[in-house]
Order: sequence, then C-alpha cells, then structure tokens
Amino acid sequence: MSKNRNIEELRNQFGGTIYVILKGNNIEDRFFSDAENEGYRFGNLHPLENPISNVISIEENKQLAYVGAVGKIRIMCDRSSDFHMIDYAKYINGDNDYFYHYNPGSNP
Repeated sequence: MSKNRNIEELRNQFGGTIYVILKGNNIEDRFFSDAENEGYRFGNLHPLENPISNVISIEENKQLAYVGAVGKIRIMCDRSSDFHMIDYAKYINGDNDYFYHYNPGSNP
C-alpha cells in the first residue's frame, strides 16, 4: 500500500458516511493541513481556521463536519455497515488495516 494516501482517495473508496478518528502525535494538525491542501471545507471555513475536534465526518462535495457528542455515541453504539471509521494515523502511514476499532473503555 502507498504511504501517500490522501483524503479524496479515501472518500472515493467508500460510499456512505466516513468518520475519521484523529488520535495522537499531532495527527489532528496533519489531517487539517491535508484537508486544507485538498480543498476540503467546513461549510465556508478553511480547515485550518478552526481545528477543534478529534472526530471528523467526510461528506460529499469536499465538505467536512465536526462530530459532536451525539455522533460519537453513534460511533460507539452503531455497528451497521453504512458508515466507516478510519484511524487517520494508520491510514496515512500505509497500514493495511486502517479502520478504527472501538474499545468500550476508550473514547473516540
């Protein structure tokens, strides 16, 4: 697998909702910088203008959305196949298994 993965490639790979989990080692900064460089936006805001969340939803048309408490509860409780949880650190490092595996003792 390529270590030069990007957000658009991830978006094109899956249908439905994609949640990106940003945990550890400045991964939030990397994601928001990557999103900015690829033309993603939070509505009309640039990603680097207000990077405040560790869970982001990638939407269509290069839109991003912050995931609040209710969305995080869905991630923890809903195991349906209509959404995908991606560990962004694993994804950009080229890991084959880059899906986020929720541990009930942790918080996404």
